[in-house]
Amino acid sequence: MTYVFDQIGTFGFYGFPDRSRRNETWELLKFLAIDNSLPWCTMRDFNDMLSTTNKWGGQDQPQWLIRGFRQAIQENNLIDLPMEAYPFTWIQKRHSLDVVEERLDLAMVTQDWLDIFPHCSSKRGMKVSHFKNAWLEEPELVDVVQQGWNRDSTTTLLHRLSHCTRDLDSWGRKLRMRFCSEIDSRRRRMDEYSGLRGEIASKEYTDLHT
Repeated sequence: MTYVFDQIGTFGFYGFPDRSRRNETWELLKFLAIDNSLPWCTMRDFNDMLSTTNKWGGQDQPQWLIRGFRQAIQENNLIDLPMEAYPFTWIQKRHSLDVVEERLDLAMVTQDWLDIFPHCSSKRGMKVSHFKNAWLEEPELVDVVQQGWNRDSTTTLLHRLSHCTRDLDSWGRKLRMRFCSEIDSRRRRMDEYSGLRGEIASKEYTDLHT
């Protein structure tokens, strides 16, 4: 998903967790770099590591994965934003002796972007909106994001992202309520037609079921 505000590109990114498809993730980064001349950043779950220090516990990350991801980052002239405080973003087997922690959530930026925000860093624990693919079908999505982003043009990047997150969460809750209401309405009408016979009733039931 891509948005451009004030001539700055912002990309949400999700890398394939399947190791056999990591090359597709790296090719996607290349596509973003070639297709975009703006200062830009891309962030979220890359499902990849730049170093063995990005993992604690469990089996070591295979070197071919580290080399491949690092090469993709270097070839596309991206810079890994430093992370504040605790270095890991994902945990497995919490409260056990075999706990595994990894840094999979990253923020990558171009040098042009870093020139605009020279003191920016990534921070674990920021609230992230869980974006739903169904939202892409909603015509008001872009307006919601733009209003959150432009609410205060004098604030920092992180505050702008926070505004967008809160607005998306609020809007998403209203959408869920609307979807649930529509589903309940369809179910009630299907129950009404399910006991009826005839071509019209059968067609109405089929239309509601699809």
